[in-house]
Amino acid sequence: MLKYIARPVMVNAPRGAAKKPDRSTHQARVAQIAGELIAEHGPKAVHVAIGRLNDAIDRGDRISRDFYAEIVCAIIEQDRSASIF
Repeated sequence: MLKYIARPVMVNAPRGAAKKPDRSTHQARVAQIAGELIAEHGPKAVHVAIGRLNDAIDRGDRISRDFYAEIVCAIIEQDRSASIF
């Protein structure tokens, strides 16, 4: 089973400082997790990602909420692009 880290990795941040990760690194991580979910769950990947999004909302975890919202969007985008061809 794959393990997913919902929190983005902080790069080049001094100790104690909260700095957003590089955007390209963040987008690559979103695409990686979306791909892993699709590989593991197939057509139900979007439902799994939505479940994790809802869990983050219930916990009040805004960082994870935003991260999984991006993953849901990435999965939907991949589904749309695959259905076009």
